[in-house]
Amino acid sequence: MASVHYPLTRESVFNLKPKLSKKLSLQFYFTPTVSYRKLSENKTFLRSPVVNSQNLPSSYTDVNEVVTHKPDMGFEMGMTAKIPLTSKMKLRAGLQFSIHRYDIQAYTANTSLATLMLNTTNNGIDSVNAITQYSNVGGVRADWLENLSFQFSAPIGLEFQVAGNDKVNFGIATTIQPTYVTGGKSYMITTDYKSYTEVPDLVRRWNVNTSLETFVGYSTGRLNWQVGPQLRYQLLSSFDSKYPVKENLFSYGLKIGVSVNNHQ
Repeated sequence: MASVHYPLTRESVFNLKPKLSKKLSLQFYFTPTVSYRKLSENKTFLRSPVVNSQNLPSSYTDVNEVVTHKPDMGFEMGMTAKIPLTSKMKLRAGLQFSIHRYDIQAYTANTSLATLMLNTTNNGIDSVNAITQYSNVGGVRADWLENLSFQFSAPIGLEFQVAGNDKVNFGIATTIQPTYVTGGKSYMITTDYKSYTEVPDLVRRWNVNTSLETFVGYSTGRLNWQVGPQLRYQLLSSFDSKYPVKENLFSYGLKIGVSVNNHQ
């Protein structure tokens, strides 16, 4: 630690500034993504006598057999602060905004009443009724419904330099991302798998995502660039746990980040 001499001059005060500022770096990034979803269901609940006898067609054994969906484009953008822990490892934390989209095939049909059966506490059963004009089994014309999610996240994790030097390097990084869903559109399939409807109260607002990325880093002198593929996966369902169909979003993207080289 540098010694302090009194009286303090302006130069000596500046020399006492922590060296952390020279080590801390800020990266700004943009990630075009392709978003999709993984579906699963609470089969025990859906096959219970009360639910099955009234709603679920016996020929349907899995929700994935009766839905048609496709990926769509989205993006992420944000800022990350990085602090070196060792010569090869950095702690990273930041803020991120993202948009995730995918499309569901449905049919425009006559307006009807849609029912979603819910699994309440102690294996109780409740239901939500909503008006819909979108059918999953046929109608006036085929249509694609867009499910859209706006999210704010606070990613925190670690970055490792696997090989290379300050000029060119290769690395991997992983984060955990507490996430808040601020809005969007979410069409949910009814318990009988025959219709789609919106029930905003069943959308989970707080969620958790995780990400894994690899990158190539390159220094142009004043700027450091990182480019590489990223996988992001949503750990909790997009919907309330009472809704028997579980949806986990995931996305693939190409992350492009830039930061100022503090060593210059």
